[in-house]
Amino acid sequence: MTTKETHLGMLSSAEAEERLKSRPVILLPFGAQEGHGPHLPLGADYLVAEAIAVRASRQCNALVAPVMPYGYAPHFRNFHGGVSTRPEITQMLAEDLMAGFHRFGCDRFIFVDNHAHNDAPLEVAARAMQDRLGVKLAHFYPWRVMTAWGPELFGDRWASSFGHGAEPNNSVMLYLWPERYLKDRAVKGGMRPLGGLKLTSSRTASLDAVTIGLYFDIDQVNDTGVTGGDPSVADAKIGEILVDRTAAALAKLVGWIEKLPAEDSRRRR
Repeated sequence: MTTKETHLGMLSSAEAEERLKSRPVILLPFGAQEGHGPHLPLGADYLVAEAIAVRASRQCNALVAPVMPYGYAPHFRNFHGGVSTRPEITQMLAEDLMAGFHRFGCDRFIFVDNHAHNDAPLEVAARAMQDRLGVKLAHFYPWRVMTAWGPELFGDRWASSFGHGAEPNNSVMLYLWPERYLKDRAVKGGMRPLGGLKLTSSRTASLDAVTIGLYFDIDQVNDTGVTGGDPSVADAKIGEILVDRTAAALAKLVGWIEKLPAEDSRRRR
């Protein structure tokens, strides 16, 4: 594990020049500024994305670009302090970042994206840059990765504690920023039916046992921003385990993408 600085925003230009000679994998953290309930910071998505990226970069040949704190989050736009940007902003920024780092010989990138609604614009950017520059890319979603260990770490409590503004958000934030976990304000989550339909996520509902997609603002069906889960099970020790395992998984992904052959996707046709 390296003790060198791995966050590009903390390096001087001369230091960056030296570090970029090894052609490290560039980790590009993305997130959003949106409500996660009255007890968690609005920036939970991007704060955790950057924290995981920094921890992973210390275990492998990677550098971390400064995080993009805004993303496409229209469904939480009515919760105070939340701001949504257009999806094309995310796409164009990702393309410009990759093009910029490519000038210095970097051709391996991982989106450390901690906000589901960024998936589509980042995929558009990834495919465009694969065709334009022949770069290698992967996508890593920390919150989603953490759910793999939910049943093991929370046991029978996992099903009732999982959700936006609940787990794994709560335990991870309690570990990383305990002073910003406002326990006395934590509330249980849930969403009211919409037009008589049971909602199964912030984008889906059940219609006669068939899953359909819907487009709605969260404040239509929930007053707090906690769309599901019981916050009472938050545990900083579990949060530490989740952070450590997730960072290790990202470091392993860095190792995998480093070893990919330098074939050019533009030449396969």
